[in-house]
Amino acid sequence: MGMSLQDFDQCTPLEFEKIFEMWHESQEMTFRNGWEQIRQLAVRILMPYTDKELEPRDVMEFTWDKDADKKPESRKKSRKERETDRRHYEEVKKERGLS
Repeated sequence: MGMSLQDFDQCTPLEFEKIFEMWHESQEMTFRNGWEQIRQLAVRILMPYTDKELEPRDVMEFTWDKDADKKPESRKKSRKERETDRRHYEEVKKERGLS
């Protein structure tokens, strides 16, 4: 993630969660971008050999295509889940000598 131990030590669990989510989203977008480019290239290569208008999903379908069709589900963590996360966060800090 590129985060120093000092930065980690200064983060609250909620801050770290948001940083991790953004980092993970960035990594996933980089991964998807490469596959989307391949899919577009495949469509362009195949177009001269078909009579119908090709869509990218006609050539390759990815798991994130199905996810895009679904309505996003947002759920807040319960108080118990947040408390469990906080305890785990504190344990990790102690293990690493950061508290």
